[in-house]
Amino acid sequence: MKICAVVVWFNPKQLENPIENVKSYSKFVEKVYIVDNSENDNSNILSEIKNAEYIPFYKNTGIAHALNVGCKVAIKDGFEFCMTMDQDSFWKEDEIKKYFSIIETEKKDYENFSPTIRRELFPSALGDIKRKILHRKSSKFYDNFQHSDRFITSGSVMKLSIIKNVGGGDVFNESFFIDEVDYEHCARFSKIGFKNKCCNAILNHQLGEKKKSFFPHMDFHSDFRTYYIIRNMMIMMKSYPEYTKKYNYKVTLRSRIVQRVLFSNSIKDCFKGIKLVVKAIKDSKQFYKI
Repeated sequence: MKICAVVVWFNPKQLENPIENVKSYSKFVEKVYIVDNSENDNSNILSEIKNAEYIPFYKNTGIAHALNVGCKVAIKDGFEFCMTMDQDSFWKEDEIKKYFSIIETEKKDYENFSPTIRRELFPSALGDIKRKILHRKSSKFYDNFQHSDRFITSGSVMKLSIIKNVGGGDVFNESFFIDEVDYEHCARFSKIGFKNKCCNAILNHQLGEKKKSFFPHMDFHSDFRTYYIIRNMMIMMKSYPEYTKKYNYKVTLRSRIVQRVLFSNSIKDCFKGIKLVVKAIKDSKQFYKI
């Protein structure tokens, strides 16, 4: 199985272990394409990754564009499969071995493979109270077994030949820039008979910036990210109504808006949040036909 990895970087030096994350899978693939959306050159931290190819843009072109570039280079270099990775995801050795064994066995029957995602939990005050009442221990992680038509790009292994069935050769929708890129790809490709196998191999993945709050599973994003989350969810709901209804987008979108507005640090920040939400909703109307 001729397989490579594509990882998108954005200011990787801000992470605790950017190189260790790459090393967790670099020895299991023939080549790692590191597509860098950072303004600065980060090639100096790559000396430990002997099979890495560095592709810098020196500006943030968006995760969709970076993934498209990585996939096209992989096709040009003759790879059969490509594993797309986030910079803050990493594999345990036994899990990636199990994952690749599944892919090798069933690669003729599927166009894509996705792992089970393990995310770290940050305890909430409400959760602490509930666990105390029920005499339960706090769990540090939770595992998310993904769906055949809904999976994240990190850890996903795609058969590169399917790109020939996509107009223009772009797998990911670059107008989305960052958020919902994964799921727009899933919704669009499922329409052309794209088959994904969800595997029980575990990928460790960190989602967003988390801090302890009263309510559990609260993700805190920058206004930049929040804008794209709201805008792109609105586009998804209009473009793929059945898909988004299936995955309860209305409830998720409502919670995102309420979180940004009500969990503000000040009245000024609250009004800033309202303005951001209005702009995101207004801008989404320009992209309904994608």
